[in-house]
Amino acid sequence: QTEWHNVEVWGELARIAEQYLRKGKKVYVEGSLRTDSWEDNGVKKYATKIKATSFTMLDSAQSGGESQETSGPSSYNRSEPTVPQSIAAASETDDLPF
Repeated sequence: QTEWHNVEVWGELARIAEQYLRKGKKVYVEGSLRTDSWEDNGVKKYATKIKATSFTMLDSAQSGGESQETSGPSSYNRSEPTVPQSIAAASETDDLPF
């Protein structure tokens, strides 16, 4: 079953998305949820979107009838992970002070 979501992409990630993503392509998106609200003729309306920080294309290079260079990356990140991997390792080695 197909599900559609509103996704907001900015900066370099937006340029990459514009180049590689097409309608109907399967994509895995990571980011944070944002809810916008506005009034329309006195009625309060809401829309939830994903503010993307990274995405991974799930379709193969030849699916959908469009060709894509196989040397191109398939996963894109806006920035480095927000939680350093060393935090998990540090919490395992820390002793309680008593």
